[in-house]
Amino acid sequence: MRTIRFTCFLAFLCAAAAASASAPVSWEALEAEGAVLDRIEIEVVDVFDLRNPDEDHLLGKAANALHIVTREETVRREMLFEAGKPIRARRIRETERNLRAYDYIREASIRPVRAKDGSLTARVTVQDAWSLRGGVNFHHAGGDSEWSIRLHEVNLLGRGKKLQLSYEKNRERSTKKVAYLDPRLFGSRWQMEANYQDLSDGRLRLFKLERPFYSLDARWSAGVFARRDESILTLYNLDEEALSFPARIDEVALPLRYTYRLRGNTAFRIGLEARSSQARYGPVFVEREGLLPLLAFEDRRLRGIFLHWGVAQDRFETFENIMVMGRTEDVNLGWDLDVGLGWVHSSFGEASDAPVGELDLEKAWRLGSSNLLALSSWVQARREGGAFRDSWTSTRLTLYHVSLPRQTLAASAAVDGGTRLAPENWLYLGAADGMRGYANRVLAGDRRWTVSIEDRIITSKTLWGIAQVGFVAYADAGAIRRFDTGRWSRTYADAGLGLRFGNLKSSFGKVFSLTIAFPLVRDPGMDSYQIVFGNTFRF
Repeated sequence: MRTIRFTCFLAFLCAAAAASASAPVSWEALEAEGAVLDRIEIEVVDVFDLRNPDEDHLLGKAANALHIVTREETVRREMLFEAGKPIRARRIRETERNLRAYDYIREASIRPVRAKDGSLTARVTVQDAWSLRGGVNFHHAGGDSEWSIRLHEVNLLGRGKKLQLSYEKNRERSTKKVAYLDPRLFGSRWQMEANYQDLSDGRLRLFKLERPFYSLDARWSAGVFARRDESILTLYNLDEEALSFPARIDEVALPLRYTYRLRGNTAFRIGLEARSSQARYGPVFVEREGLLPLLAFEDRRLRGIFLHWGVAQDRFETFENIMVMGRTEDVNLGWDLDVGLGWVHSSFGEASDAPVGELDLEKAWRLGSSNLLALSSWVQARREGGAFRDSWTSTRLTLYHVSLPRQTLAASAAVDGGTRLAPENWLYLGAADGMRGYANRVLAGDRRWTVSIEDRIITSKTLWGIAQVGFVAYADAGAIRRFDTGRWSRTYADAGLGLRFGNLKSSFGKVFSLTIAFPLVRDPGMDSYQIVFGNTFRF
């Protein structure tokens, strides 16, 4: 009997040891025990994983044959940790998020693997997304249609660089565009972007060279930004062209930031920025009488120095089916705050000095096990000549409720507004601003509020492993303080329903929608419904 009991006890210990050995070990636990990483292994999975029977089909094989897989060195250069050094879990988690943030990578994970000899390997697995967009594209919302012929590669030769050649046409203009983005210039941490657009009514040129905060404990960030936009600026009201005039807008910025303190998962930063902005407006042409009063817009040139202070926290958690479908979503539950104070000199007209304040804020909260609340806010205020000029704010609060595995309830409220807005910053109420049952530019104004609620249902049905099928029902409401009357409009509202397709393979567009929306409050001449068709990502 004792022999049987002893044998059973040994069997129990062996089973417990086997279970413990097979249980996954977290990077945090390995860091706590002072483990050292021995090697890093990279695995890149093609767009279609042919090991999965659902993706092993003719379309998947053809796509993989045409697709250039991301190079191993492209992935390896993103590592924020090294072999031969003690494990730092936060840097490994940051690396995962940085990889997932690239358009050409659909999913990324880094797992610890222990060998029988006790050595520890970081196995980095990334799955590519389809990175080439070509052919003709079409988008329709709010009564306006846009189409384009483009060749857009976001992972050029598997090296993570972007190149776009396109011809686009919308309601306002046609555009020939050449754009290039290198996120790791010459293998460094510097990013370079160049964009040239030949417009039917002007042209746009943009250049940006930046070394961003690629990690929480990166010590500094710097850059240079320059943009010139020359075009015919059109102002709308009642979805009609009201006023038009030539405009040239130039912007130059030289920012520099420094992390002066790192405490746990919180970085404190200070910065200095030199900035210049200039706008010149030509004579105003009345497109249609009575839509807006004839306005005169003052040229401006603002040059100044800004001091910045900020806080960045790393409190990320991963979610699924919150904003998009079929992808890991990284949401920061910490503070991301930047405050800027500056003094600019206006050298058009009567020269005057003007104080400027800015606030940029991002924050999310987990409320229980089923709710996520996200806040985004941007404020800019300039006081010149005893009054606020071109001062504005944009604030959005969004609540996500996930009570069932395949259903998300989402509600969003946004407040946008300003004082003496520059014409390029005018606000509109319409489909492009969240009111999907209306045209794009129903009313023009300087202050606006909108609210939206959505019930999103995701099915288990996929189309050849390319798209995940879902349904949506929604309602929107909003109002705007009008330029033509100086008073608040009535509250407009709409409701709609339709299909949503989660983009499971491509780098372009996270959600594709086909919905119909009905205005519940209509003015004379308004359409009784609107079709929303195309790649959308609202909230």
